[in-house]
Amino acid sequence: MTKSNTFLFFVRLIVLLLIILLLNRIVFAIYFSTNAHNFTISDLCRAFYLGFKFDLRLILFSLSPLLPLTALANLIFRPLPPSHWFWKILVRIYLNILIMVFFVFYAFDYGHYAYLQSKLSSTILQMLQNAAISFQMMRESYPMILPLLAFILILFTFDFIVRRKILPSTLPATGLVPNKPKLIKIILFWFVIILLWAAAIYGKISFYPLRWGEAYFVPNKFISAVALNPILNFYDTWNYREREYDAELTKKYFPSIKKFLKLPDNATPLNFTRALTPVIPHPLLIRPLTTTTTGTPPNVVVIIVESLVAYKTGTFKSPLNPTPYIDKLIKKSVFFDHFYVPSQATARSVFAFVTGIPDVTAQKDTSTRNPLIVDQHTLINEFKEHQKYYFLGGDANWGSIRGLLTNNINGIKIYEEKDYSYPRNDVWGISDYHLFLEANKVFKNENKPFFAIVQTSGFHRPMTIPKDRGSFEFQNLNQEEKVLLKEYGFESEEELHSLRFQDYSIGNFLQIAQKEKYFENTIFVIFGDHGLPVNDAKNVSFGEKIHDLENFHVPLIFHAPKFFKTQTIKKMVSEIDVLPILSSLFAIPCNYQTLGRDIFNNKYDDQNMLFVYYWYMRPSRYAVVSDTDFAPADTEGKKELFFYRTEQAGIDYAVEAQHSEKARELNDLANGIYNASKYLMHFNGKNEKNEKNEKNK
Repeated sequence: MTKSNTFLFFVRLIVLLLIILLLNRIVFAIYFSTNAHNFTISDLCRAFYLGFKFDLRLILFSLSPLLPLTALANLIFRPLPPSHWFWKILVRIYLNILIMVFFVFYAFDYGHYAYLQSKLSSTILQMLQNAAISFQMMRESYPMILPLLAFILILFTFDFIVRRKILPSTLPATGLVPNKPKLIKIILFWFVIILLWAAAIYGKISFYPLRWGEAYFVPNKFISAVALNPILNFYDTWNYREREYDAELTKKYFPSIKKFLKLPDNATPLNFTRALTPVIPHPLLIRPLTTTTTGTPPNVVVIIVESLVAYKTGTFKSPLNPTPYIDKLIKKSVFFDHFYVPSQATARSVFAFVTGIPDVTAQKDTSTRNPLIVDQHTLINEFKEHQKYYFLGGDANWGSIRGLLTNNINGIKIYEEKDYSYPRNDVWGISDYHLFLEANKVFKNENKPFFAIVQTSGFHRPMTIPKDRGSFEFQNLNQEEKVLLKEYGFESEEELHSLRFQDYSIGNFLQIAQKEKYFENTIFVIFGDHGLPVNDAKNVSFGEKIHDLENFHVPLIFHAPKFFKTQTIKKMVSEIDVLPILSSLFAIPCNYQTLGRDIFNNKYDDQNMLFVYYWYMRPSRYAVVSDTDFAPADTEGKKELFFYRTEQAGIDYAVEAQHSEKARELNDLANGIYNASKYLMHFNGKNEKNEKNEKNK
């Protein structure tokens, strides 16, 4: 077969399969649209566009085994692929098996969506645990004869089209004769084919490939189901096929959670819903946020700062002046000096902030990467008058963050690398300095109140500082400062420069924002996404070091001089508490169903503690931390209690024996939050399908 025949064979085959999958998508959309609502034709068109790209990826993956065999045969023989009769038989067998697999998956997808209102995923394998019952349910619920007849008809029709239209005519038998064309031309031809093939599988022109999260571009399960491909979704959910949560353990420790969250007396196990009642007057506010001079509620700008660990800031006694702008900001803001994120990893941090649930997934992958828990309730939607924004220097497909945000935050607009005028700085996209300039352009032109998340990433390897960096200047270290560098936890001068540049970028943003109209009516919330290993820094206590608490301890700042009293908050505050606190500040009464608390409500004063999760340890470890106590437990059941606020190295300060009742209570709470988090990740928000699925297990 000539190169042109080879090319046409694959083109015809790909087009045929695309038509088949497109027809299925059309039928799926028409059939299930009767129960769908709140979507636009524009949404549907985009879903079909994404579906086309997912289908093309599946087809190319599926046909990939034919590529090397055809290429090798072209290099050696003619007329073997696929003009030779033997090759045509092999191709037909392979393609018929392929279409049978497609049919089975798509048939199950229809049943799965009809029953659970969710796309087919690997959780369907759990039905095999009760295979007889599941088959009986299917037989009694769905017609079986009609799909079987359709399957036979499709198989024969497909094989007929492949024989008559896809495969070329059989050439006269000439034997196996070595190819005459020049070898280099054949190699070049196949190199181009494979390059285009790989590019189509990648799916887009960006640093990250096409990912499942892009199908969740609006909070509408029907639209995302139209966009997704059931076979690829089955593959994407494979690592999450085993149910992680344990409802019985969650019930067992529910009394501890009930006390911690101050749930109503009549709260039943597995029901975490309670009213968030605003604190009025709020102790942080000079004036209520609902009575602004502009007549509109204040804007909110949440800045999630890459690796802004507490001990590397000047405020926490680093003598190297690494964060001069943040240190000055703290002195004229509300500052939370006992603020901790629940887990060390950026994507885990974003998940916790948005959902109010610590990301306790045991796998290296984060919860944002799990398609099965993409539906999440968030208090951000309670800011109903605000336009929502998310700014990231790179690609929002990082960590599959896009799906979490667009599927759950109503009307959110995402700005990422492709939307900016500034050039790419490194693997993380444009620099933090330029990211803030881009965000400021949007903010100053926004006429509505806005709620924005700006996520920095510059203080991260490779720590590239751009040539265009405003007035930022490198500061050379003297010999004494180089010694201090190691003593206070910095690995290199490059790391110190990078932190200083990140700090400068934030300071520069606030300076230019002060010149804009939106500034006075904006609340800036700034915190680190996670901490860093302590590296034996001198300004960290012994107890905090041995328990790795600096992996979680970061600054939290509320800045809005017009609204806030300057003060330092000594209470233990978690990242999952930030949105409940903001809701109270805005006097938004609402219901809440996850684990965050408004710690300014004095009913929580006797529960001054928070939860941290060490996902990187084996077995996974988790703990409850108060201002004096550290109560760890782990997935193998080990329980302890420490007084960790000590400067004395080398002493035995485990105290569970002397304080057995306290140890039991805190360990129960640690286990309660851990198991409740695992449960809530699957049952928070738009979860009708989860509840129905749970009942059928």
